[in-house]
Parts: sequence; structure tokens; C-alpha cells
Amino acid sequence: MDISAFSSDNFDVKTWINESLKNVKDQENKSVYVGNMVKKLQLYVQQVNSGLEDMSEQVVSSLPRIMRDANVLSQEAEMLQQKMAAVKQEIIDVEKNTRASMASLERIDKIKSELLSAKQSLHEADNWTLMTTDIEEIFEQGDIEVVANKIVSMQQCLSVLTHAPDFEDKRLQLETLKNRLEAIASPQLVQAFTSKHMEEAHKFVRIFSSMERLPQLLSYYDKCQKGVYCQEVKRLIENGEDLSGETVLKQIYEYLLTECQTQMKWCTQLLPDSIGLETLLTDLYIDVLESLNPDIGNIISTALREQVEPIPVLLEMQRLGFKFDTDLHAMMYPGKQLQNDGDSGVLLPPSRLRLLIHAPLSPHLSNYGHLQYSSMLPQLHKQEDVTRDDVMDQVDGLTHSTDVVFKIMTEAVDTCFKLSRGCVVTQLIETCNKFLLDYLQRFSSISKQISSKHNDTDVDPWHLFPLCLAFLQAQGDLLHRMFVWSNIIADRVNENRPRVGEYGALYLSKEETRTFHSFLLMLEQGDEHQLLPTIAAKVEKMCKSIHQITYEVIFNPISSYINKTQSSWTQNPQRSNLPDYSFTPQEYVTQGLSLLRLASIS
Repeated sequence: MDISAFSSDNFDVKTWINESLKNVKDQENKSVYVGNMVKKLQLYVQQVNSGLEDMSEQVVSSLPRIMRDANVLSQEAEMLQQKMAAVKQEIIDVEKNTRASMASLERIDKIKSELLSAKQSLHEADNWTLMTTDIEEIFEQGDIEVVANKIVSMQQCLSVLTHAPDFEDKRLQLETLKNRLEAIASPQLVQAFTSKHMEEAHKFVRIFSSMERLPQLLSYYDKCQKGVYCQEVKRLIENGEDLSGETVLKQIYEYLLTECQTQMKWCTQLLPDSIGLETLLTDLYIDVLESLNPDIGNIISTALREQVEPIPVLLEMQRLGFKFDTDLHAMMYPGKQLQNDGDSGVLLPPSRLRLLIHAPLSPHLSNYGHLQYSSMLPQLHKQEDVTRDDVMDQVDGLTHSTDVVFKIMTEAVDTCFKLSRGCVVTQLIETCNKFLLDYLQRFSSISKQISSKHNDTDVDPWHLFPLCLAFLQAQGDLLHRMFVWSNIIADRVNENRPRVGEYGALYLSKEETRTFHSFLLMLEQGDEHQLLPTIAAKVEKMCKSIHQITYEVIFNPISSYINKTQSSWTQNPQRSNLPDYSFTPQEYVTQGLSLLRLASIS
């Protein structure tokens, strides 16, 4: 029988019995099986009780011996404690007795060290004199490595002479020798960097590192590569005179990206691990972008001047700039995201390299309003509704032209947010305000024609009624479209809030940033309807004028009758005693009743 289950913490009697009996099917067999199990369990209980009794007897018999051993251990521990106290006292006594002797030994050792240092200083001073005498001959030989080794020896010698009275003079002398060696080695160093000769470059890295002049070597590397890059970019610009500005800019960015990848591999093999390649290449590309002549801004300006529609070109230039920015960051900082939001959600200022990459677009985004207006105005001039002779035809044409105008303005919104994520939306609003002012001249012209017809006595006033209603409907549609357009602007700004801060930091000046933040505050206060206040005021004023004309047209039949009637009845003392039936209704009464009845009959 397996009784291991009895030792389990989760032992359950019912479960154990059911498991034991599940294979026994016959009821009589179960009774026999249960009886056998009970007998076995009784035997196991007897064995356990017997084992417990034996173990108890052993424990009881061994207790006296355990007590004796414990007493012996306690006595030995007390003796050990006494011996340790005695040893501690002996150590204290030795320290007291030898304190003076140890102080004397320490003083003697210090004097010995100072004597050895003085001896070494005298030896190195003698070596310095010999090396300064030999260095001129070595310079005349022109062997750069030998000169470098000698300078390194002088450098080690100088490190021992830090307490010498003329240490500063010796340091300046050593720096002068390093400058001479650097001047001699610079042509070969530049040649090694230009030709990417790994063995020669390694030699100069060792030399400059041993002289503690590795920053100067990196400066040579920066100047050398900057010159190569600027020359190649200039060549690409000169060879691309017959190409579009987008193509030339794409070639420049592709060249700089290819060179970045090449330099990453080359510098990894050349420079020690202590040199941060990301910082080195970032500084290099900053210098390159600042030194380009002609620069990228000139390429963009030239390309925009050559285009009738500059906005698509500007969008493509920006796309190329962001692609270059993203790819360059991925090469220099693999595994790190370009998005510069900190952990707290606070937008971090963009790096100097990113600002330089996007700087060529900043002037054109500052001039975005003019560029967008020059793109929108020709589309407005394509509408020829104003040239129609009939006023009603002109009013009917306003519905179509208003659709076209707001389609143009909606497309301008899409362009603005593609280009800047909305950070130049204030310029867009000013542009659309100016654009609508131009379009509003058509409404003003029609309003003047309606007023002229209204003042013309030969024109039937009822012919003006449908014209005024249609014109009022066109004006109402214009106001409604303006409100919808303003809401579109507000919604798009809110959608692009996560990225608009980044674009603003890249493109906007401080004054433009303040203007944009004021606009955001206005939106937060719920003033979307104020985006085009000038246009709204002009349309409302025009509506009031046309509404007055409509009112006069509607009431013209009534006013004509009223103007023809005699003066109203007044009380006469001589007739005050006459009965009511003696008065005859005047003409203004009978015609007034007829007019009132006419409305109910119709």
C-alpha cells in the first residue's frame, strides 16, 4: 500500500478512499478490499507507534550526555573569551610601547620617498636638458615618428618636474615643439584623411594620442572632410543647372547620407572607442551645412522663383529635408527615435543639426502667406461670373463660385497642415481674409446694381423681389461656409497639437511663435467664429442693405396706397353731437380693409 499521500499538506481522506476503490467494481470485493485496507492501516499505525517509542527512549537516554557536552562547551567559551581579552590588552600595550618608534619609521620613510623623488627630478632635469639639445637635430632629420617619440619622452619627463621652479617655461617649450611637429605632419595627415589611407591615418592617430593632441587631430579630420563635402556639393549644383531644384537637392542629400555611412565605418576602424562617433559626425555635418556655398537655401529660393506654382515645390523640398533628417539620425544614432518628446511629455528643443537642416525652409514659411495667395488668386480669376450682363445670372453664378472659392480655401488648409502641421495657420487666415476680400468685390458689385435698379422708377419693384431673395441666400451661404471653414481650421489645429510644437521650433521665429500661441489661446477660449471678422462684418453690412431693399419691395404696394390717402380723421367740436351712423367711411378705410382681405383670400 502506498501511504505517501498521508504526508501531503493537502491530504483529503475522502479523495484518498475514492481513489483507492475506483478500480474495485464488485460490491463484495469492495468490502473485502476495505477490510484488508483497515488491517494494513492498523499494522502501519502499530509500526509508527513502535518507532516513536524507540526514538523517545533513545532521546531520553541521550539527554544526560547532551547536557554534559553543553556544560563543557560553555566552560570552553568562557576560557576563550578570557584569552581574547588578554590578547586585546597585550595589543594595546604593544601599541603604546611602539607608537613613538612607528612615528619615527614613518618619518624616515617619508624622507626616503622625498629623497628618491628629488633624485628622480634631478635625473629627469638632466634628461630634459639632453633631450632639448637633441630635439633640434631630430627635427632636421624630418622623421615624424622619431620626433613624436622624443616629444613623448619629454612629456613623461615633464610630468616628474611639476614642482620645479621653471615648470611653466618647460611646459610652454614642450607645447611649442608639439606645434612644430603638428605643422610638419599636417600635409601628410590631410593627405591620409583625403585618400582614406587607413595605415597612414592609424600612424597619425597613435602619434597625436601619445602627445595628448587627439582633439587637434579630430579638428584636422573635420576640416578635411568639410572641404571635400563642400567641393562635391558645389560640383553637384554646377552640374545640375539643367535639372530641377528638387532633383539637385535630392542628389546632395543622397551624397551626404552615403558619406555618413562610409565615415561611420571608417572612423570605427580608425579611432579609439573613447571617441564618440555620433558627436564627431554631428559636428562635421553642422560645419558642412554652415559652410556650403552656394547653400541649400539658395537652391530652394532659385527653384521657387522658377515655378508658377511654388507651393508644390516647397512641399517636395520639405519632404526631402525631413527624409534626410530622419535617415541621418538613424545612421548616427541607431535605435534612438528622432521624436524629441521627453518622458514627461515636454517638448525638448531640436538639436543644432536639425535646425540647420530645416533652416533653409524657414524664410519661405515666413513668406507662406504670400506664396499661398499667389497660388489662390489665379484660380479666382478663372471664374467669369462678374462679366455676365444680367444681374440675376450673376447672382445665380455666386452659388457655383462660392463652392469653388471654399474648395480653394479648403485645399489651402490641407497644404498648410502638410507643410507646417498648422504652425503658419495665422498666415493662412490672413491670406484667406485677403482672398475673400477680393471675392467679396463681386458681391459688392451685385449689391450696387440691385440698389441702382431699386432707385430706378422704370423698374417694376416686384421684379427685384426674387433677385433680392436669391442674393440674400447667396450671402447667407457665404457666411455659413465661413463658419464651417473656421471650424475646420480649429479641428485641424487640435488634431496636429502633438507635432505642431516640433514644427514651430524648427521653422518659426520668436515673434511668429508668440503670434501662434496667441491664436491657440483664442481657440481654447472657443472664439472660432472670429477667424474672419472683417469679412463677416462686411457681409453682414451688405445683408442689412439688401434686407432693407427687400423690405421696401415687399411693402411697396401698401406704401403706395398709404401715400395716396387723405389725412386721417380728427375730432371736430362742431360734429361731436352727431350720431355714429352719420359718418361715411373714408377711402383709406375701405382700401385698407380691401388690402387686409386680399391676404386672407389669397
